Amino acid sequence: MNSIGLTDEQIRRGLIAQGVPPEKAARAAMSPTSEHLSTALAAAPAGPVTLVLPWSCLISDNRHRGPVSSRTDAAAYKLARTRAHDLAREQWGSASVFTGPVSVGLVFTPPRLGKPDPVNLLKCLLDALVGVCYADDVQIYRLAVDRLAPSIDRPHVTITVEEIAP
Repeated sequence: MNSIGLTDEQIRRGLIAQGVPPEKAARAAMSPTSEHLSTALAAAPAGPVTLVLPWSCLISDNRHRGPVSSRTDAAAYKLARTRAHDLAREQWGSASVFTGPVSVGLVFTPPRLGKPDPVNLLKCLLDALVGVCYADDVQIYRLAVDRLAPSIDRPHVTITVEEIAP
């Protein structure tokens, strides 16, 4: 049993039932071994969690795909995704990922009007939150996106993640 009262097998089966690939579900459900007990994750948070990421860690999804894509664009996308993942992990703390369906709300405060379109930034952000907030993005049942007025001084994205009933 883990800190939320479920066995690893129950968690793995629940994730697979939601469409998470079996290998990802197995990794997400694994209990820490005795040698890793000092870094064991706490239970998933109760209620919504809000994360704030700076605009500098965002990159448009349409830069790393398509016929004009380059290795440089793909590398920039991976770097931005990794940076967003690391910043989100810092803010999430030691809590474990949500294992059930989640609702994700994103509020973009861009540095200026116009491009990039927030929709093109979604893929990078949602991928960055895998392993931090949820085991796989297939768990996202509700997604809300808002765009606020530009802020030259503090462009950022505010992300709210909450486990919801299926």
